[in-house]
Amino acid sequence: MLDSKTERIIFHYDATIICTSRNLDSVNQKISPASLVEKIIDINNKNQIHKVIKKGTATIYLSNIEIDKQEKTAILLINYCDRAASNPVFSNPEQNSRRIIEMKKGEGADVSCHILWKLESKKDGSYVLLTEAVPKLHRTNIVKFLNYLFKECTKNFPLDFEAMHPDGSKDKGGSPRKYSYTPHVNLHGRISKDLLNDISADSIKGISLISNIKKKENFDEAGYTEYNKEKIELSFAKDKEGERISFDVLSMFKAVCKRAFAKNYKEAKIAFSADGKSQETITLDTESVAIADGFKYTHKSVISGFKNDLLQSYDEFNAEIVEKMAALDTK
Repeated sequence: MLDSKTERIIFHYDATIICTSRNLDSVNQKISPASLVEKIIDINNKNQIHKVIKKGTATIYLSNIEIDKQEKTAILLINYCDRAASNPVFSNPEQNSRRIIEMKKGEGADVSCHILWKLESKKDGSYVLLTEAVPKLHRTNIVKFLNYLFKECTKNFPLDFEAMHPDGSKDKGGSPRKYSYTPHVNLHGRISKDLLNDISADSIKGISLISNIKKKENFDEAGYTEYNKEKIELSFAKDKEGERISFDVLSMFKAVCKRAFAKNYKEAKIAFSADGKSQETITLDTESVAIADGFKYTHKSVISGFKNDLLQSYDEFNAEIVEKMAALDTK
């Protein structure tokens, strides 16, 4: 998928931040994205933050980051440099011409992604986060890099990520014992209208629930393997004639997810067939009833009408992209 020079696809996510600790099973600490972004700005101003991945053949790095205090929004520009990419080729079939651009040693094909993060939380405690649809900088890599940025915050500001131990104990010196924690972000895609158009009660083939309670029991008797997730399958209720009862798909999603979340099931996998032939699967986060992975059925918008052709990579914010992203309806 190549970036268009006339438009951009924008994904709509709900971002949640949770904190974890190596010393505690659960952490009751809340932290705002604004405080994290401020720390990231301070770190990046001293030395650009980058993370080498793919065994050294690729690098994700932070080109720019700022807070728009008036709009209460954080804007990030993340880049992906792929040194394993092929040299780009441009052709003109009508002229029978072909041009290859050879990358120099150490260079890589570069793409960039603008991210707009609303800093005011919604009623459910999540935050609206918009991203460009960019090859290599998909949801998984964005989440990994944001969490890497948060980890850099804990390294550079360790005292800001300490809290009193909940058991009230004291250390060897007699002072109240503390524990360290690390923030993590999750991105949940809003369900698009495309899904509700493609899916029907009759097309749903099955529902699996995945537990978030980690199991450390052996799977085989010899102890070679163990399983970390518990999974159950749901069947559909039937009427007196033995036919599946009819239901509104979205209402069913909400009802199943609500019950599943209460029983510690983190994800619901819905298998369905939109065309009656091939089968597809979507994963819903049971807490938010949102798309937990994939992008086909994640709510998206298209921005266009740019004054100049768009590039596949920027090292500074493109003002038009940012302006058009900020103008999108995110309710």
